[in-house]
Amino acid sequence: MFENGAMPYWLDWGPEEADRLAAEIVAEKTSGKMPAAERRAVFTYGMPGSGKSRLIEDLSRKDVSLAVLSIDEIFQRSPHFADIVRPPRFNRHDDPFSDRAFMAFGGNVMGYAIERLKETPYSVAVDGLGGQMLPQMYKYLEKSGYRTRIVVAAVPKRIMDMNMLTRFIAVRTGGDRHFSFALERSKKMVEYYASYVDSLQKLGFELQIVNPADGRKLGGNRASAGFLKEFSRPLTASETAELRRRRELLLPRVEKIADPVERRQLRNALDGCLRPFAAPEYKFSSR
Repeated sequence: MFENGAMPYWLDWGPEEADRLAAEIVAEKTSGKMPAAERRAVFTYGMPGSGKSRLIEDLSRKDVSLAVLSIDEIFQRSPHFADIVRPPRFNRHDDPFSDRAFMAFGGNVMGYAIERLKETPYSVAVDGLGGQMLPQMYKYLEKSGYRTRIVVAAVPKRIMDMNMLTRFIAVRTGGDRHFSFALERSKKMVEYYASYVDSLQKLGFELQIVNPADGRKLGGNRASAGFLKEFSRPLTASETAELRRRRELLLPRVEKIADPVERRQLRNALDGCLRPFAAPEYKFSSR
């Protein structure tokens, strides 16, 4: 099950560490949970800052049998997390702390955790999978008797930007590679997410597009149509007011940052969240 995503066993990044982390996470996430009458598996998908974690939180509040697995949390629990967030280490095959190796390790931990959860009476919510692993895990749990579905988070770009800025300012991981990557969101990147959602729909997976902020379900014959429409739509007056409120809360924290260049970049980025979003390259006319 884990062969395709297996990482090179550099340093102590072997299956023993992956399984140890998986056992620790499963024990914590199932503590206090109630057995499910019918086991369900919910996968969330979406762009960075789209509100996937909020979706998961809402689902877990409504379903006391739901054990939540987050790929981001797996990364943060690794003893190597402090190393991976130091740039520049992107997509390097020869670096044991590269993004690619780290993603593979996280995938292994997720796989071991799902394997362990499969032997319990609980439902599972999985946050942060994509690529080949999401459909593989979906089919695997479906064959294991779970009722499975995928929930795709979609919000306007300006809200995504504010979410990512909030996270970046709070965590201060020490590298603005993640910060700049999250805010740029090229047309190619957005269309990749949209085409991936379409491919999941074509493969017959049960799929919903949802705005996590207000719970609206975004329908349409093509899943990507709702996804892209929500991404590029203008903000409502209440949404703009909420972003302005969040900006005012974040500005005092930004002023405490020592680096004047970083302070200026963050102030400009926060101001950008309040500007209308109408970049021509995001006119998805072909959709």
